[in-house]
Amino acid sequence: MISLRDGIDDEEPQTIREVARRFGLKEARVREIEAEALDRLAVHCEIEALREAAFATLEHSNLESNDEEVSRPVLTLTSNAAEAVKTIAEASPELPNESGLRIQAEPTGEGQVSFDLTMVESPDVDDQVIEEAGARIFVEPEAALILEDKILDATVVGDRVQFSLSEQD
Repeated sequence: MISLRDGIDDEEPQTIREVARRFGLKEARVREIEAEALDRLAVHCEIEALREAAFATLEHSNLESNDEEVSRPVLTLTSNAAEAVKTIAEASPELPNESGLRIQAEPTGEGQVSFDLTMVESPDVDDQVIEEAGARIFVEPEAALILEDKILDATVVGDRVQFSLSEQD
């Protein structure tokens, strides 16, 4: 949403109303999401600055640093959801072992959003990757904003899987 609002990626900046229509959200929700995203970016910039300062200080020492960024996943999987994703992946032998289930937000109008779930070979560059119990989920940025603090569960009925979302406690 930030890239749409600010015209990043060689696009014209869009109004809150235009972004709201695009995602099927209310303007107030777009403002909330935009504010949350800007807060996250500010915190991320502060963390990066602290990390760079820490690495500069340790540059001449023999200490090994772990460059891996630690963050809480946007989405938590139940064991049923992890098992369902692994089962779907195993049923797609043409996909490599690194494949996963990609979740993408699709506006449906009236402030509603549905999610498109697709097995893909690898995540897009901006996707958040969640690995849990052998399952791999790739969450695109717009979906990540909506799925924050949600739990993904799955119910298997015959040969079909039904995914559901709930709030974390």
